[in-house]
Amino acid sequence: MPRNPVAVYAELLRQAQDVMGLDDPASTRSRLYTLLRKQHLEKYPELQEVLARLGIGAGYARNHLLSLGGWPEDVVTLVRRGLPLKVARRLAHVDLRTRKEALRRAETDKRTLDDSTWGQRVDRAIDRLAREADAPDIVPEDGWLSPTLTPDGSPLDPSPAPSGNVWRFPTLGAKSRADEELHPDLARAILARYAAPGDAIVDLTAGSGTVAQVAATRGLRSWSSDLEPRAKFVHKMNAREVTFENGLTPGCANLVLVHPPTFAYWEQTRPKGTVAGPEGYADLIAELLDGAMQIAAPDALLVLVGRPVRSEGIVRTAIGELQRELEDIGTTLIGYHLGVDEKGTEDWHVLVGRRIPDGESAQALRT
Repeated sequence: MPRNPVAVYAELLRQAQDVMGLDDPASTRSRLYTLLRKQHLEKYPELQEVLARLGIGAGYARNHLLSLGGWPEDVVTLVRRGLPLKVARRLAHVDLRTRKEALRRAETDKRTLDDSTWGQRVDRAIDRLAREADAPDIVPEDGWLSPTLTPDGSPLDPSPAPSGNVWRFPTLGAKSRADEELHPDLARAILARYAAPGDAIVDLTAGSGTVAQVAATRGLRSWSSDLEPRAKFVHKMNAREVTFENGLTPGCANLVLVHPPTFAYWEQTRPKGTVAGPEGYADLIAELLDGAMQIAAPDALLVLVGRPVRSEGIVRTAIGELQRELEDIGTTLIGYHLGVDEKGTEDWHVLVGRRIPDGESAQALRT
């Protein structure tokens, strides 16, 4: 049966203190940092016996358990309650205010991300807070976030676009299929493939402004909004009811990105009185895309990012349905990409539509 690391750590200190004849746990911990290395441990068979009795290796004891002695007591308490050491280590290296906010968000996520563990929710919250901390803390005068360039005027990130239509990443940062965050790697891939330096990017579902921060490094100006903004430069706006203010004007964007909430999240948080089920979710996407069209320039690209939800053998919001939504508003599909994590357990589906200018046909754009 798994044992709690805090209990194992306490027992390690107690037994090591006895066999080494030391006076207190603090000096024992300090001494163990040195002795739990291979070249030193060979000289202390009695310490090897302690490790054997506890059923742990020297590397685990030194690199993981001993860390507990340097962490804030509130983090140690969380480990005692079952928080994984890997996640606890991240919490231990941020301030108390950030720790409390991460735990609060993890508890909030519990109501909508039922398939994720406590540790996964806390880990995700730390990621979000880190991105939000890196976000610009001022609201641009014209409402648009300017690009960040090198002294010679080049983009900070000139990396090429990923090849092919399947994009693989070391990690997408998502621990749950219901996770709502758009990972920077995916945003980077989209902008590298479909935007050129100098383009104007509008993200109508920006959250903490991930797309805008990536856009800045690629020489792109951007405008961001969200129903519940989590960065100062993200404007508060319902993307289903676009309002032209704070620098947003009709036809101003070369690329408009829409990242709707997942079906699972939307079903649990949708406003009262709205249509339930796939039909209501389709209405949401249609309204979001209608708002995007008001902002798109005559030949702009519209990027729709979705995460089909699978439950009880049923696939919600299949790719064909998303494609139809794009075509219904007057675009033609020019790109479809699948972003997956290294284990292939999480997927993001990116559909790219080009707005059909007045007087042109979809077939002409495709050819």
